[in-house]
Amino acid sequence: MAERRQRARDFLRQAADAGVDIRDEVAVMVEGALADSSRRTYSSAENLFRDIIWGDNAPADTYPISGEMLMVFAYVMMRVNYKASAIKTYVAGVCCLEHGYRLSRIEEDHLKRVLKTVGKRTTGEGQTVNRMEPITVDEARECMRNAAPGSREIKMGMLLSLFAVLRAGEGLALNTKDVVFDTQDGMDIVRLTIKEGKCDQYGQGVVVKVGCTRQAKNRPCGEILCLVHQLYQYMYDGYRTGVLSTRQGAPLLVDPRTRLRLSYATFSEGIRGLITASTNRVGWTDVGTHSLRRSGAWWMWLARIPRINRLEFGRWALDTTLEKFYLTGVTHTQSHKYARAMVQGTYDGL
Repeated sequence: MAERRQRARDFLRQAADAGVDIRDEVAVMVEGALADSSRRTYSSAENLFRDIIWGDNAPADTYPISGEMLMVFAYVMMRVNYKASAIKTYVAGVCCLEHGYRLSRIEEDHLKRVLKTVGKRTTGEGQTVNRMEPITVDEARECMRNAAPGSREIKMGMLLSLFAVLRAGEGLALNTKDVVFDTQDGMDIVRLTIKEGKCDQYGQGVVVKVGCTRQAKNRPCGEILCLVHQLYQYMYDGYRTGVLSTRQGAPLLVDPRTRLRLSYATFSEGIRGLITASTNRVGWTDVGTHSLRRSGAWWMWLARIPRINRLEFGRWALDTTLEKFYLTGVTHTQSHKYARAMVQGTYDGL
């Protein structure tokens, strides 16, 4: 204990003698707390900020900056048709990299007003920013039926996102060794080890457990929307044909054309094409990979699965995130039952 205290007392002096700049190492620690995606976004935001405010005459150090600079930054982005969500993210990124500098209270207030105006002008007064539209169970089943024979990896990615409520990146990052089949309570289940999650910055990983849709252990169970048995058959066929491998780091979702891990671009294009071709909805520009995770959240809510179960299963850090960004609009599916309930005094819906 005494030795450790002495080493702590001497540390800064010894670092200075060795020519080590502690401030640089502390800055690395500050950056290290951010996820890789956040760090890239913040760096991109700072670079764009420098280009807009100073152009080719940018100083070596970006900070300190003023509230007026940030408001000009937001204004220019709005005028060149950046989305409100992107503008807010970039402004927040520049503010987060403040390096010890803070805006005054009045500057913060004015910046909030500017960002509010940006939201109104880019989405319309009272409108919300578009989110990926969810699909119904029947539409998902139709997608499974209509999928081309050579697109099984797209179908598997879709089922993973729907029933394990995975983000697209989490599903695409799965390896074959991350999948374990088992039985529990008389039914077949699959355990998925998620190692690359958006909210898992410590890299601890999590195991997601999904059961058979029909609670059966017959293989296959016959349900086209059963992740467990569809995935089992997909992997069995993949090993038999050599598309899949048991080696360490071998991807689960493989592009059959390249024999490489399925890319996000290919998966996204496949999902959009599958959904639009399998539904009767017109003008579906707002469907994509995120539609699937939202759909899973909707289906769990409609099935009356308790909130705590939904939060932990979907790995949402806050219930406000689940309800504000994933469940928006879900209650409209029940609104036709309200009038009768208001007259009868009882509600037979959810």
